[in-house]
Amino acid sequence: MNKFLLKSGFGGLKGKAALALLVLPVMVFAQGGGGTTVGGNQPPPIPASPGSGFCDVIRILSIATRWLFWILVILTIVFVLIAAFKYLTSAGDPGKIGEASKTLIYAAVAIAVALLATGVPLIVTNLLGITPVVLNCPVLPGTVL
Repeated sequence: MNKFLLKSGFGGLKGKAALALLVLPVMVFAQGGGGTTVGGNQPPPIPASPGSGFCDVIRILSIATRWLFWILVILTIVFVLIAAFKYLTSAGDPGKIGEASKTLIYAAVAIAVALLATGVPLIVTNLLGITPVVLNCPVLPGTVL
């Protein structure tokens, strides 16, 4: 067994640490958690799935679109910084200045798409005079929609 460990690269201190990291999750999941706990109390029941109803699905989609919007905003800022770096390092080269201009245009298009994606549903619901589906669903405490 020791020859196997030496041949497979688990012989030194780094190898033993790597082997411990591989075995540790197995040992954690092997712990028995069933049955009663100390004092005879039963473990708490498993909560219902968060996406079990229509309102839950709408709520999850609303949160996901909000996250995607902010990710697009952050990416736009990164692209503007990249364009600024390209402008600064272009040294008057027309090809590099053109690349920087294209990057800046792509950033502007990205923020425009992000703003339209969040604004169009609100404009459509206002024009049609209907309430958004999210407003018809009960809001959980601590949830920001």
